Amino acid sequence: MNVDLRFWGPGTTWLTAVLPSGGSLPEDVWRRRYSFLLGLTWFHAGIIALVGPVLGYSWEMSPVAPFRDGFVLHTILEGGVVGFFAALGSFKRVGRTFQATAIAMGLMTASAVLVHLSGGYIEFHFHFFVMLTFLALLQDWIPYTLAILYVVLHHGIMGALWPEEVFNHAAAINAPWTWAGIHAFFILCSCAGSIIACGLTNNRWTRLNIRPLSWKRPTSFKPTSRR
Repeated sequence: MNVDLRFWGPGTTWLTAVLPSGGSLPEDVWRRRYSFLLGLTWFHAGIIALVGPVLGYSWEMSPVAPFRDGFVLHTILEGGVVGFFAALGSFKRVGRTFQATAIAMGLMTASAVLVHLSGGYIEFHFHFFVMLTFLALLQDWIPYTLAILYVVLHHGIMGALWPEEVFNHAAAINAPWTWAGIHAFFILCSCAGSIIACGLTNNRWTRLNIRPLSWKRPTSFKPTSRR
């Protein structure tokens, strides 16, 4: 998605110096980066599904097992949700933005599930930061913005309904929306750094007329003879 910041007036034109327009990556570059993120999403789906068997969860086969902690079917179901988004992102005909959005939802869901499985440990919240940094590689505003919104709503809504699944300290459990805002603030600061870095890099490529990461390995090498 391309965003023309000049639409908002001359006072915002300075933003074009530090913000990427979005959706401007060449197709081959975008596909290479997207393939990495798609593989990363499938990887998380598999890892989450294996948490139950590896940690010795119960193999009980009952209708409630997929929806209760401590059961293998529960982690398989959660891994399946992440895999569902990866499968959606595998359809090439739906367009780049849809694919990127599916992968963004898959990676954010993987982060949310890992936080849940850890019992709300703060260290697992760092996973959101890491995945958002990876999503910045696609330089698409829609999936990136939706991913940030996912984090805020997850921390707020899930924190209000099931606080022990999101947080592991009393202050956050008693005031989930406050701590959702705190986490969102630092998430936004982290995202701002990634966005500015992409924007500055893209603008430099534009000035130098260079396509990012599009160099091709030479097919043959012929050494020049010395005279």
